Amino acid sequence: MKAKYLTPFLSCVFFLLGSWAYADLQIQQMAGTVEFRAQKDGAWQSASRGTNIPSGGAVRTNSDGRVTLLFPNRSRIWLKESSGLEVQEQNPLMNKLSLLWGSLKAKVPHLRRREQFQVGTPIGVAAVRGTEFTITSSEKGGDFKIHCLFGKVNFDFTFPSDKGTGSETVVIPQGMGFQGDAHNGQLGLLDKTQEIEALSNWDPGLTAGQRFEDLKDKEVARQEVRQFADRVDDAEEAVKDVLNRVKEEDFAAGRTLKDIHGNLVRVDQRLLRPDSSSLQFVNLVKRPVYDYTAHKFAYSGAQGGSRLDSLQARVDFNRALPEDIADWPGFFEGESVKPKSAELIMANHTSGASGIFEVAYFSRYDATSDRLVDDDKLYAGVVSFADMRDKTKLAEFTKVPTDLRNSLEESGKDSGQLFSYHAEPYLLTALNGQAANLTDATLNGKHWFAQENFLINNDGQIRNISDFTNTGENPFDLLADTAGEVNMFVKRDASLGCASGAIRCVFSDVSATDTFTGGRNIDLVLIPDLGVAIVQRLLSTAQDINFDHN
Repeated sequence: MKAKYLTPFLSCVFFLLGSWAYADLQIQQMAGTVEFRAQKDGAWQSASRGTNIPSGGAVRTNSDGRVTLLFPNRSRIWLKESSGLEVQEQNPLMNKLSLLWGSLKAKVPHLRRREQFQVGTPIGVAAVRGTEFTITSSEKGGDFKIHCLFGKVNFDFTFPSDKGTGSETVVIPQGMGFQGDAHNGQLGLLDKTQEIEALSNWDPGLTAGQRFEDLKDKEVARQEVRQFADRVDDAEEAVKDVLNRVKEEDFAAGRTLKDIHGNLVRVDQRLLRPDSSSLQFVNLVKRPVYDYTAHKFAYSGAQGGSRLDSLQARVDFNRALPEDIADWPGFFEGESVKPKSAELIMANHTSGASGIFEVAYFSRYDATSDRLVDDDKLYAGVVSFADMRDKTKLAEFTKVPTDLRNSLEESGKDSGQLFSYHAEPYLLTALNGQAANLTDATLNGKHWFAQENFLINNDGQIRNISDFTNTGENPFDLLADTAGEVNMFVKRDASLGCASGAIRCVFSDVSATDTFTGGRNIDLVLIPDLGVAIVQRLLSTAQDINFDHN
């Protein structure tokens, strides 16, 4: 045989051998009544732990049964009570299942380049790569629900149409769900009940209480979110107003992931239009349990309780914005469009209405310099909900001139890890709208605004530079598994020695003692999902643009 034919020949041989040797889907755990059949027309028989389910076979659970199934590539399927699953195809490059009825949960590791994993239902097929999701479907293709917890689900939705049958690929990002019936489906953010049910432990043999033990969820986030929404100009009504103009997915995003400390985190994002000439971005970070792992700066706040952090940014322009987001790029290119004011408010709402730890920046447009000014001020303090957006209620700090060699910076770029530590010195210039009491030794002198910055994946692991430079992964898929985390502190100064500039400041000059009592930080997790959705929306309209080549 000629050499040029040898390589493809061997490739085919190895593929066939791999397919022949590919292990079947296997029952890993079970409880209650679980049955299987080895082929499509075979008889149902009792299953046991270790039973193999080959291609063409199926497994079903009774009203008292649950089962966990393991694939050779380490993918897992959980079936709830009264559920049926058929194995349509399984080989090294394809695992194709069909949920006949009931509910399943799937956890699929990141697949090889040509490997595919699909779960079909009577009305469509879900294709995934590195994803955790749940599907519920009725036996005859009526109501269905798909909830994506991590990664992304591409669902090929088939439905009746005037031409007989229509189809549409629906992209379901993590933190969102797609549900409906054989005729219609709706995409939206998962609510708290849906999220808790999907994240609960589906292993067989557990009591109802045991399934939720790991979540340790507490009923506090909803009320705090509702209160915060009141401070962002009635966010729910603003969202409804926006949804009259454009699709919901362009202005809302959400994701569930782990933070740098290993805590479960739910991030919800909104882009609002409080009025015709303003844009407001809101990022809510909800944790059922908050435990802090020490990195660069000391944290002395509470551990273990539930927590809500937020970031809101608002820009007011001198002109009304176009209603259609597709018209925004051209609008902002216009020289007559100027920002009138801007604000950035970051807060830890942990103690609720009794006090919010807040850090904020405010800027105003200056016509002489043609830019936003007053950006060298920082406002921080513990305030009530009624005081939000009123900087006179906060302590006012002025940045120490940078020529005093006193900014602190450290990063992990030499190790290839994407993290950094940063601290900027400020002088307290006013407290609660009044001049600072410089006779108070605890407030006199410098204070540090310190930050720990991390780029992480959905498992809370620090990203490496190689994750972005040595990958053939789709950029949007990569962004869906990437988030930023910023941990902020306002600290007292441990030593005034570097204030004069004679001595370069070091990290030990940042005291472990917080400027404000309570020992709180602000720990934000930011996801790019909302920006990606807007970019994808703008790209989808690019094909409608006419280019004049004359």
